[in-house]
Amino acid sequence: MQRFFYVLGNDKEGKALAKELRQSRSVRVDARYISPENLERRMLRRAERGESAPVIEEAIVTLSGAERKRVTEYLRVCETHCRRTYLYPSFDDTLLFQQQNLASVAGLPLIEVPSGDPRTPYLLLKRLIDIAVASVALVLAAPLLLVVALAVAFTSPGGVFYCQERLGRHGKPILIRKFRSMAYNPEADKGPTERAKPRDARVTPVGRFIRKYKLDELPQLLNVLRGDMSLIGPRPLWKTFFEENGEKTTLWKRRLAVRPGLTSLLHVQGNSFAKAGDFLRYDLIYINNLSFMNDLRILMKTIRIVLGGKGGDA
Repeated sequence: MQRFFYVLGNDKEGKALAKELRQSRSVRVDARYISPENLERRMLRRAERGESAPVIEEAIVTLSGAERKRVTEYLRVCETHCRRTYLYPSFDDTLLFQQQNLASVAGLPLIEVPSGDPRTPYLLLKRLIDIAVASVALVLAAPLLLVVALAVAFTSPGGVFYCQERLGRHGKPILIRKFRSMAYNPEADKGPTERAKPRDARVTPVGRFIRKYKLDELPQLLNVLRGDMSLIGPRPLWKTFFEENGEKTTLWKRRLAVRPGLTSLLHVQGNSFAKAGDFLRYDLIYINNLSFMNDLRILMKTIRIVLGGKGGDA
């Protein structure tokens, strides 16, 4: 079956690449150079007419020089309208991508770009592991949960739990609970509080201890059981945080492609107070490399960090 590719990128390079694909004698390939704006207009006209694509349409992005800064915009358009998207790598790209992402079309080396919604058989196993581990952890940690709840209740006024609305998979609002680690503030009930900072004065003495050992996060095991969260994944975002940063780059939407996690790559490699850009970098690296072994490494590192009392600087 003949494959059809839209080629997007620098005018000269894109047209040359499309011509090379059309002239291939090794495989049946057709290709057409197009700008992202024209691709979107083409797809809009097709939708208005109720037409479907005559063939499976794929895309190749080739960018270099000053145009390289538009790569996110190009990939967004391709991901929206094409079955698969590939990047024709620059020489610098070849130093960064691993061989398992390599694809070859008509002899050209291409890097397959992961879709916004990860498709891997591991996601089913990941969910089963979440249910099993969260169930066992809740039973074993029940006495500890009771002790923490009593300590919070008897050492500062206010409720035992602090509830927050966050964004789950695909941006669905979810309600998460933590053991309250800050002094109770009635004004906070009217909206989200300011994010905690290192050595935040609002944190109570008991709160400082449970933050250090990540005990304040334990109630979120219930979110894991319900399917709102996973044991491992990007931390659940505040809606306001997403709105403030999501307008700067569409890559924040890709971060919502998986269930948020109780712990994350950011927590074991970086820190909770990372700037927004690094926050996103860690999470995209995790999503693009979903695997059992990577989750196991993060879980083991999390256990070492928590037992060592290095869970956070409150």
